[in-house]
Amino acid sequence: MITWFNKYIFNEEANKITEILPGKLYLSNWRGAYSCISMNIRYVVNMTPYIPNFHSRSGTVTYLSLPLPDVPEANISQHFEQATSFIDEIAKDEPVLVHCVVGASHSVSVVLAYLMKKNNWDVQTALSHLTPDYEVYFEGLYL
Repeated sequence: MITWFNKYIFNEEANKITEILPGKLYLSNWRGAYSCISMNIRYVVNMTPYIPNFHSRSGTVTYLSLPLPDVPEANISQHFEQATSFIDEIAKDEPVLVHCVVGASHSVSVVLAYLMKKNNWDVQTALSHLTPDYEVYFEGLYL
């Protein structure tokens, strides 16, 4: 587990923002959340209590903070409605980024919940919509 975690936390190559729905929905880890302004992303769903809302003081980014701890007993489903409604409302006009620390469990779970709700998809169809190079930590998914 530590090796996998280190791969995503300390690897400079992990600093990418993945486009899920062109121009509308993006997924990343904490590094991507820091650099979201460079992609003109002004709306962010922060799914972690461990990473600050980097750009909140400047007022350039609007955040929906859902600080869910990285523990198995955390109930992410309690946040699905709020997160998916936020994404749905903002993504009509502006891009939205969803992130957690690693970008492979909490944020992916929320993005999958959004895709399932918006398109009436099952989890397999939603998973197949993620880009082929996007690594998902399946043991950490909360669906």
